[in-house]
Amino acid sequence: ARSAPASARLLVKNHPLDPGVINLGRETRRLAIKHGLTGRVDFLDGGNLAQLCRASQGVVVNNSSAALAALGFGTPVKVLGQAFFDFEGLTDQKPLDDFWGAPTPADRSLFTAFRAYVISRTQINGNYHEPRALDATAERVADALATRLA
Repeated sequence: ARSAPASARLLVKNHPLDPGVINLGRETRRLAIKHGLTGRVDFLDGGNLAQLCRASQGVVVNNSSAALAALGFGTPVKVLGQAFFDFEGLTDQKPLDDFWGAPTPADRSLFTAFRAYVISRTQINGNYHEPRALDATAERVADALATRLA
């Protein structure tokens, strides 16, 4: 935040599966006060990721899959941790202090090819939230496991 434009708002979004062991909203406020960022940092417990990404100038993650959504929306991404998708052309490779002033979006053709590759190698088409789709989804999962274990 020290290198972000003074007018920038910084949003900390809670992970939807966060177990709530730590009150992250309170901790975010405490850290904002401690570092002189009161009024510039907000905590959001929920929200529409698509809308947030589209309205953001950049997204900073540790290794979250939310980064993949942000990349899909054309939002520049800076990864602080280790992630299989953190490489030149896809995510911003500059130091964090430089990212704030000039975030670099992904190369669209590279993202499209990367996304297609990841989907083809790791995804099974199905839906476990829809009861009518469960049998077909389970069959696809079983077929994929049988093929990969053969």
